[in-house]
Amino acid sequence: MNDHYVNILFSCEGSYDLGVLMMVKSISEVYPLWKKTLIKYGDYFSKNVFSVYMGESSYGHPFLLDEKEKHDTTPLCKNWGKAKIDNFDLEILKLLVSDSRLPTLEIAKKLKSNVTTIHSRIKRLLDLKVILNFSVEIDLDKIGYHGWKVDFYLSEYTKLNQIVKYMEKNPYLKSVDYTIGYADLELELIVRNINQLHEIIEDLQLKFPKVIRNYDYFRVVKQHKWYTL
Repeated sequence: MNDHYVNILFSCEGSYDLGVLMMVKSISEVYPLWKKTLIKYGDYFSKNVFSVYMGESSYGHPFLLDEKEKHDTTPLCKNWGKAKIDNFDLEILKLLVSDSRLPTLEIAKKLKSNVTTIHSRIKRLLDLKVILNFSVEIDLDKIGYHGWKVDFYLSEYTKLNQIVKYMEKNPYLKSVDYTIGYADLELELIVRNINQLHEIIEDLQLKFPKVIRNYDYFRVVKQHKWYTL
């Protein structure tokens, strides 16, 4: 939790007990922490898996929309390549991560700058796609929903895009994660209960028979560290 590269750390239920997201410039930066962790706690792990995050398509929370409202299936895509920013840009991002509603005047005061500079910097970060949007973070548990991650292993990888297109019509799809690692397809779903999750998985299996070889699923039950810069 105290490691500089660990961006997100959470306990979960389902196929896994613990999830860790590390933000690194190169994969080699992961190794020192992983080596220390194995030396100290390796005997407690029955299984561990790695996945290299490449980007995602995010669909928001369409399940909250009225059925009569049009469900826009155009995803918000993350991972637009690299952008050149400086330390001042990074300080602005750190403040916005903590509170995206923070007025430019407050940011200017905290960074000993002026409103015009802060406004132009934020606009530039938006133009560069460093900032994609300003969104609402919903406590799903309080409104009777739960977020689940489902990792699919496919017998026919060529059907991946067809599965994604089919799932885009499902209002409970939150995002599709594109990764290199143990799973072929990683979906994030928001459902009321585990039965609803099973219904979605079973529907996929019926729609794409013999394509889904296996799957794992889990959900976050406690956040220990969440999205820091």
